[in-house]
Amino acid sequence: MFPIFPTRRRVGGVPAPTLLLHRAHPSKEVGRGVDYATIYFRYEDDFKCVHGAFPSLRDDQGNEIDLVRDLTEEAIRLEEASASGLKELVSRNAKDGTARRYGFRTAQEWQDFIGQEVPPLREKGWKVTYSDPIAPALLPALEPEPADAWRARHPLDENGQLILDQGGGASRSVKSTSRRASEPNSHSSDTQERSILPTPDPILNLHSGFIDPQAAEFRYRQSDNILDYAKLSFNYRGSLSVQWDEILLADGEQRIRNRGEEERRVFELQSFGMVMATHRGRTCFVFNSEYAWRDFATHTVPILRRRGWLVRMNGDFRFNETEIEFINGELHGISDGTFEVEMGIVVDGRRVRLEPLLVGLVHRDPRWTNGHLNEIDDEEPVEFRLEDGMLLRIKAVRIKPIVANLMDLLRRESSSIRFSRLDFARINELTTSCHFTLRDGSLSREDLRELVEGLSGPIPDAPKGFHGALKQFQREGLRWLQFLGVHGLSGILADEMGLGKTVQSIAHVLQEKEGGRLDRPALVILPRALLGNWDREIKKFAPKLHALVLSGAKRREFFNLIDRSDVVLTTYGQLVADITELRRHKFHLIILDEAQNVKNASTHAAAAIRLLVARQRICLTGTPLENHLGELWSQFDFLLPGFLGTRREFAHDWRTPIERRNDTSLRSLLARRVRPFILRRTKEQVAIDLPPKSVITRTIGFDQAQHDLYETVRASAQFVVREAVADRGLGRSTITVLSQILKLRQVCCDPRLLRLEQSEQKKPSAKLEYLMNMLRELLGDGRRVVVFSAFLTMVDIIADRLRDDQVEFEVITGETQNTDRAKERFQNQEVPLLLCTLKVGGVGHNLTAADTVILYDPWWNPAAENQAMDRAHRIGQTKALFVYKLIMAGSIEERIVAMQERKDALMKAILDDDFGENKLPAFTEEDVEALLAPLSRISVDDMVSPDL
Repeated sequence: MFPIFPTRRRVGGVPAPTLLLHRAHPSKEVGRGVDYATIYFRYEDDFKCVHGAFPSLRDDQGNEIDLVRDLTEEAIRLEEASASGLKELVSRNAKDGTARRYGFRTAQEWQDFIGQEVPPLREKGWKVTYSDPIAPALLPALEPEPADAWRARHPLDENGQLILDQGGGASRSVKSTSRRASEPNSHSSDTQERSILPTPDPILNLHSGFIDPQAAEFRYRQSDNILDYAKLSFNYRGSLSVQWDEILLADGEQRIRNRGEEERRVFELQSFGMVMATHRGRTCFVFNSEYAWRDFATHTVPILRRRGWLVRMNGDFRFNETEIEFINGELHGISDGTFEVEMGIVVDGRRVRLEPLLVGLVHRDPRWTNGHLNEIDDEEPVEFRLEDGMLLRIKAVRIKPIVANLMDLLRRESSSIRFSRLDFARINELTTSCHFTLRDGSLSREDLRELVEGLSGPIPDAPKGFHGALKQFQREGLRWLQFLGVHGLSGILADEMGLGKTVQSIAHVLQEKEGGRLDRPALVILPRALLGNWDREIKKFAPKLHALVLSGAKRREFFNLIDRSDVVLTTYGQLVADITELRRHKFHLIILDEAQNVKNASTHAAAAIRLLVARQRICLTGTPLENHLGELWSQFDFLLPGFLGTRREFAHDWRTPIERRNDTSLRSLLARRVRPFILRRTKEQVAIDLPPKSVITRTIGFDQAQHDLYETVRASAQFVVREAVADRGLGRSTITVLSQILKLRQVCCDPRLLRLEQSEQKKPSAKLEYLMNMLRELLGDGRRVVVFSAFLTMVDIIADRLRDDQVEFEVITGETQNTDRAKERFQNQEVPLLLCTLKVGGVGHNLTAADTVILYDPWWNPAAENQAMDRAHRIGQTKALFVYKLIMAGSIEERIVAMQERKDALMKAILDDDFGENKLPAFTEEDVEALLAPLSRISVDDMVSPDL
């Protein structure tokens, strides 16, 4: 250990300068026989030191003496030698340090020096001698010359300046540095003029480098022959900048360095444990351990800087580390409609861009972008290496919120980070949590906050021309739609089924008209079954709106009325057929009702809606996300083109990591990004006065014949699927997998759904028998029932059985010619039973006359089932609703129910604020195997149909 404050040693007296002349050995490469000189200083007790060696004194054996050299006096003497014309030639390693060689390259220069400069040096107290072998021609000139003779050859001018001939008649004047001839050893000066330099600024340059094992300083290496060392210099504020052990003569005038201040700075370094060494001919400072160096770089350097030191950590310095406390982030608005992110940190007075460092971080450490961001400890140090070798260190807590909001952009390895101006959630979090500065005034901070955190302020009343009353949550929805419109934004009204999305949209259009903004028509695109409902709702709630219905073969006759209408109603199918005409018109507003109809971006309808021009676009759907994230992208690509990138970019950046790798951090970021443009309320949230809804699962057992058929079909399906997956992989076997799974679902419903031999089709259906018994009891109790099935053929089979039993009912399927009449008969209690296919009957109908809903077979995603049951559980329902799900025990239907839960989790994770970090495993080969698992795991004896 080094003492914190080393004992100060006494100065070893006044040094006597000695100039020793040598003859270089002919075998030496450097010098090659050229004469040279070295300078020694002798102190009391004949201790000596060589110029360029360690600052401490040493005896003849090289042992260090507890005396301190008078570096100021030595500097004056060295300046005298330099003024005499001696030039530094080269340095060599000596036993007690590094001796510097001085001299000339030619014999003539040596003769001139001996004849003209040696006598004055002797007069100043220098001892000039030589060692063998020395050039014989120089020996006579080394004899002492009387002072009077010297002055006779070198007279002084009237100002006391020494006149030296330079050849060719030219001469130069220098300040006389001669001492009195009678006092050759005196240090006083008669005509000497010296300027005292100002207080110097200390400069410490830190380096690391490989070291020769034979070098004297090798003992200070740390590891792998690497020497870490510090070089000390002083800046005299414009006068000159010198190394600590360097002697200079500036402008022919002696300038005296402030050796006292320099020594104070040296002892300041020593107080922190540094010791002196020599490296490549220069005095340097070192530690004897890596720990000491690391502690010095981390803790001592800041102290030195506060004390006025300029500490430079060069690129080769291994411990070039800087602790980052503050990140300066800015968001600059760009003319192309994007924001550019600029993040910087200040290191040693220079600004360093942080963006490329973060890009490198997320690629070298996958924890930052693979959904495990929350597992990184806030206090964990994160290190960045700059191009110049400097190591930056910052706590993880300072960059985690930045990475959390930019992780998708950091993954792209782009030279710049940009995102859409519509990315309000990202902007809000960067300017609040990350303290970025927003360099753009297009959107106020208050508007930004309300978009992200929810609207505040007064809730508007319904438009003056609105007939009827809007509930408070519906008026809040109207305010949200109006807010988007004012700012030129679009969005998804995703209220749960039965909360009046249609009514809120009609109120929005009417408000636009009363505000004088509806100078173009509003176009509403919807399923064919909802045309009549929208037309009736407009006439009922907003009779001042002129609605044009484009339907039927003669609809083209009314194209000339489009621009004169307030609202134009058309279907998704007719949109594709009429797109050429509709593209000719510009609309104020486009509304997509049941927008999940365009969730597949590859359909003709999805392509057609992107060709239309409107100021605002609104999607109405209770299920913006049913199966996968691609459906969400399709809707946003219509609402806010480019907001979520291209389809390929979205799949790469978002869908694959979230759905296949369960990246919860990225999923959370996506949810925050889209949430400002989605308004979703559930029945529980708005606390409307609805009667309760009870969901009951009925598990039904197979009889032996149907069980055997199921196992036969299952074994065949399993073989076909395994062969396909082994041959083409799961990704290219989707059609095969789905077709085989379909067969198992059909067996569960009724064997007649399969195209089997006549004998096989006659096998009984346990589920159908269970349903018929159930309906007899329910209808006998006066219940009003809606039955849903995903299979049109199954609806037909059920209808045939009902006709056989002489039960009155209505049917709504894709083949129903007059769905409105069928629905009205049920609603008006003319018939007690309604049969519907899931996709047609479960969308856009009010079936509040029902008190019982039966889901005959499960569908893949729960959203479709929720839509179906919410046809009855909606505003206007006055009776408690019972929902029955019929599931065949141990079959593929039970596995489908399990997959429904996962899809429901995905939707909640994106749309709900408080969903948390649920796991969302991807669809794998193991899932397929589970779907095709045998029934034999469940005993047939246990499959007893429960009583009603």
